[in-house]
Amino acid sequence: MGIAVLLAEIQLRQETPLDVRLALLILYLLFAIVYIINTRWVASLKLLSLKPFQRFGWQSEKFSSDYIFRISSLATLVIIASIIIKGYGLGENVWPGSSDKGNIIIISVVLLILCLIGYLFQLVFFSLHNFQKIGEEILDFQYGINQWYSIILTGLFSLDVFYFNFDSVIIYLLLILTLIYFLMRLFGKIIMLQNNFTYPLLTVFIYLCTIEIAPALVVAKLLFVNT
Repeated sequence: MGIAVLLAEIQLRQETPLDVRLALLILYLLFAIVYIINTRWVASLKLLSLKPFQRFGWQSEKFSSDYIFRISSLATLVIIASIIIKGYGLGENVWPGSSDKGNIIIISVVLLILCLIGYLFQLVFFSLHNFQKIGEEILDFQYGINQWYSIILTGLFSLDVFYFNFDSVIIYLLLILTLIYFLMRLFGKIIMLQNNFTYPLLTVFIYLCTIEIAPALVVAKLLFVNT
């Protein structure tokens, strides 16, 4: 009954753009599907996001390289990020056709391509350095953090849509959460590389700048300076 009421409210809420409402509906359904088909989802969330702080690798080994988990993490993060960008009108001067209902699809496709490029870069980087194992562990940690981040973002954004009609301080909470998420990803990767990666510090610095710091600065510039 509660789910039916929620879905009905999504459809009837006129203040929210139609494409945002539909995307939010898809996101809820995706979370439900992932929870059903991946019986280890909750355990994966907990253990993979704690990988940098685990004393023993076997604690999360059985959840490693789970492509269902990675795909669901990527999909939910891309969808909620697209919804938030469109819902709050972030980077209006960047996205073409800002008033077009299909614009959220363009945002999603662009974000998906960028995420896949980052994923492939990490695979190639660790393959070239013959550290595929630590590369897979870092990817597991990253996608665990991504999943937590997308879940919390979805909850806060839904609260703003259904109770505050985008007239609240929740957007600032989202910004603070995003900063915390970025720092947690950066800190976790530094710990894992420091403990397992034997190449010079310069190599680690180049990796972090290329895959973490530089993309974050570009995103901040495009979304907020151009809003």
